[in-house]
Amino acid sequence: RLLQAVAKRITQCAGEDGFVARFGGDEFAIISPHEPNVVDQILESLHASFREPFDLRGTEAHVGLSIGVTRYPEHGDDVDTLMSNADIAMYAAKTAGKNLIRQFASEMQQEVNLRTEVQTRLRHALEVGELSLWFQPKVCAITRRPKGCEALVRWRTADGEYISPGDFIPIAEQTGLILPLGEVVFDLAAEHASRWARQGMAPDVAVNVSPQQLRHPRFLSRLMKTL
Repeated sequence: RLLQAVAKRITQCAGEDGFVARFGGDEFAIISPHEPNVVDQILESLHASFREPFDLRGTEAHVGLSIGVTRYPEHGDDVDTLMSNADIAMYAAKTAGKNLIRQFASEMQQEVNLRTEVQTRLRHALEVGELSLWFQPKVCAITRRPKGCEALVRWRTADGEYISPGDFIPIAEQTGLILPLGEVVFDLAAEHASRWARQGMAPDVAVNVSPQQLRHPRFLSRLMKTL
C-alpha cells in the first residue's frame, strides 16, 4: 500500500507527460521531456509533497526521498549511461544527508571509482588478515578505575598504510562486506578476551554491531558459536 501511495504521488507531481516507472524495491525513475527549469520545479514540488506523511489505514508513514538527476545529452547520450549516472547522483544525495536532490557531475564518478577500489582492497584485507583490533578503555567517572574496553577495528595494509574506519566502514555497510568484517571483529575480540582470561583478567569487551548483522538470520547462532 505504501509503494502504491508513493507511486501515485510521484505520478501526480511528474505530470501527464512525465513517464514514471518502478525499478524494484523502493527505486523509481521519471523521464521528463521538459526544459531544465521546468524539471527543477517538478522535482522541488515532488520533494515538498513527500514532507507530508502517507496515511495507511490510520497509520502515518513518513518517507524520505533522495533524487539523482541526469540530463540528455550533457550527461550521456544513451539509456544505460544516463541511468547509471542518475544512480550515482542519487547515491551522492544519500551520502550528503538524504532527502536531497543532486545533479550528476563528473566528480561523482571519481568517488564511485574510489569506493570500488576500497571495496576490492577491503575484500583482500579480510582474506589475508590485515585487520586488527585496538581497545579503547572504558573508565568509571567516579572511581577513575577501568571498567572494560571497546573493540575498534583497524586496517593496516601490507605496506604499512592505515586506512581510516571512516573510509572503509561505510563502504562495507553498502556492499555487504560488513557481515564478514563483523565476523572477523567478533573472532578477534573473543581471542583477546580468552587470552586475558587465562592471564587472570576479565574485562568487559564492547563490540560494535551493524544493523545488517542484526538482520542476518544466523547472527545469533554465529555469535554463540564464536563465544
